[in-house]
Amino acid sequence: MIDRGIFSFNGLEELHRHKSHDVARLKANIALTQVRVHPLTAEDASQGVVSDRIGYLSGAARSKTPRRLVREIILMNPARPDRPIRRITDLLELPAYIIGLLYQQRWQIELFFRGLKVHNHFTHPDGHRDTAGRVCILSSMSW
Repeated sequence: MIDRGIFSFNGLEELHRHKSHDVARLKANIALTQVRVHPLTAEDASQGVVSDRIGYLSGAARSKTPRRLVREIILMNPARPDRPIRRITDLLELPAYIIGLLYQQRWQIELFFRGLKVHNHFTHPDGHRDTAGRVCILSSMSW
């Protein structure tokens, strides 16, 4: 998950190179050149989805935009109805409302890792494999 405050085209490309998927909050000044529109389902509409389009990102003055299709989903913002929230993802087949829920759940993931860091004195794993993360978590837990 990428928030609009740290959004970068290079970061998206790095995720793509590592075969990872992305769901990001997109800044208002980044344009999307539309290729097609996904029709909204009743479930999408009930979950606040306003628009679901596929296209290419454009409008970056200082960095090269990715040349792969992305999906832009616009959702209503309950706190600020005048300011809808734009999400982009490379997950082209999931229902639009699921993309919105995935992004919302990122806070639960961040709170989980914050708990590991603060309460269990979790440190950065000494490696990039799954086992390094498991060892780091298990060694930091209070039994």
